[in-house]
Amino acid sequence: MKKKKKIFIQHGITKELIPSLMYENTKADLFVCGAKPEYEFVKSEFGYPEENVKYLGFARFDNLHNRQEKNQILVMPTWRKWIPSMTWAQYNDEECRQIFLNSEYYKTFNNFINNDELINLLEENNMELIFYPHFEMQRYIDLFKSKSNKIVIARKDDYDVQTLLKESKILITDYSSVAFDFGYMRKPVIYYQFDEDKYYDSHYKKGYYDYNIHGFGPKIKNKDELINNIDNIMMEGIDNKYSDRYTKFFPLYNLENCKRNYEEIKQIG
Repeated sequence: MKKKKKIFIQHGITKELIPSLMYENTKADLFVCGAKPEYEFVKSEFGYPEENVKYLGFARFDNLHNRQEKNQILVMPTWRKWIPSMTWAQYNDEECRQIFLNSEYYKTFNNFINNDELINLLEENNMELIFYPHFEMQRYIDLFKSKSNKIVIARKDDYDVQTLLKESKILITDYSSVAFDFGYMRKPVIYYQFDEDKYYDSHYKKGYYDYNIHGFGPKIKNKDELINNIDNIMMEGIDNKYSDRYTKFFPLYNLENCKRNYEEIKQIG
């Protein structure tokens, strides 16, 4: 009987050293990478035979070329391991809510979506802001409120993530891999990393990805800087240094991602 081949097609770019993705744990015959630096990182650090790792681009990237933008900003932060999530059964619901309400994560983002300067900026530019927390934080979606009708608190069941990414003009995230989709589309990203030290101490360890070198936009620590950078992007567009980073990170930029994946899988099958 012919041995089955194991193919790992990721949902997002790998930027940290994640033990569960090591060759000793996956035994994958093909690890598909979506970006050139990611390919070099996985090939050298994850223990795969060199021929098992390929930079092909993600098949779903083909769909990112077909898009129509709205006058819209997307805020899409990732989750935090130290906050009880959708899949964490250690606490009851009320305990989880209290932990969340006391968290820096909640206070930071709820304050942001009620900030008067931000709201004025949205109104002056006739823009809408969509706030869509990570799936693991969606259990707390009802705790977020905004006083502005220009700001939408998005429930996961009501929105498609890829559609939001395609139709938005600016992305504000923290450490989420959704920034790579935006970078692939050559659109501006702002990284709001108010808890950077704690995140890398308690969530994931840093990998090859350095936001100051590879990032598709500025790395921001506080709310005032964030709002200033939103205003700058609205007025002036993308800084040239970030345009150069898009092309270096994603040298494969065409409608043949599906084709490359199909041909490689067929070859090893």
